[in-house]
Amino acid sequence: MELGCNLKIINEWIEYHLKYYKIIIFNKSEIEFFGKLVNKVKLNDIQGNCLVCTELKNATSKAAVKLLMYLEEFKRPPFHSIVDLSAEILRIANYESITKILRTNFTIDFEICGKLVKTCLDICLVEDKRIILIMKENRHFISQPDIELQLVSDAVAAFQYNNNTILLNNLGMQSDNYTFPVIVFTGSSPLFYKIEINKELSDCIKLGTYPCCYTELDVFNPDINQISGMDNIDSRIRVFKCLKLFKNLFRL
Repeated sequence: MELGCNLKIINEWIEYHLKYYKIIIFNKSEIEFFGKLVNKVKLNDIQGNCLVCTELKNATSKAAVKLLMYLEEFKRPPFHSIVDLSAEILRIANYESITKILRTNFTIDFEICGKLVKTCLDICLVEDKRIILIMKENRHFISQPDIELQLVSDAVAAFQYNNNTILLNNLGMQSDNYTFPVIVFTGSSPLFYKIEINKELSDCIKLGTYPCCYTELDVFNPDINQISGMDNIDSRIRVFKCLKLFKNLFRL
């Protein structure tokens, strides 16, 4: 079955496309998703008092100051600072390292329906010229199924980018499949995903056809209030515990 190359741009794909792309979502418990209980995680590697500080005057580290400033800035329309806030959260959670860097608003090529277009990843973690994690902002608070299809499109674009990078830089064999760790922030409240992308799905999107195989998304919702988000200390601690488990799960 053909996509029809007059299909809207990929960031406008919506819920009814899920069945045609054979995308199945599995909601997982913390044990099923992480293999561990979130409340058992120790956060002894977070700088200063980032986890408990609520006022700038009480901040004991640069990281705590920046977190509070971004949280405050996010509350002001038009809420453009969510990407900056999310990137800062990942830095505080030690996602960057000597070999890994966070890229924001990272534009990459995406081949769809025989055409080469540009797509923009809100945030991604890059190592050895390859994308190893994707973060997306749910800036319009759109429904979960709709955002999940957009996550698949981002992951397919990243899959294509990685394989092209491998080819152009002689980095070895191209991947037949790859499981991307993906985080969606609605405000300062995250959802965590594992999205396995395979070559068949990528090739179908390149050609403008629907795949025969299924794409599975595992999702964990830490149940953080979208309104208060990380302004709430208990929620903030839970988010950082989830981030640590997610980082360790994928050995980031």
